[in-house]
Amino acid sequence: MHYIYQLLAVILIGTAIGAAFSGRNNVLLFGSLAAIALGIITVAVPSWMPLAVGTVIFLVVQLMQRDPISSRG
Repeated sequence: MHYIYQLLAVILIGTAIGAAFSGRNNVLLFGSLAAIALGIITVAVPSWMPLAVGTVIFLVVQLMQRDPISSRG
């Protein structure tokens, strides 16, 4: 089961690195750095809790940084 956590953590790390390099705003940068740190902890420690918290932080930051004008179509 630890291998599944590691695989999901590496996916989280890769996605967060891509979001951190997009350079949109500081909230996205700090949220991505937190997700990367928790992903690294998940790779080292066989626990799903840091993975879940890192994923929640990353998704909340992704929702917060959206521009409401661009979604009006």
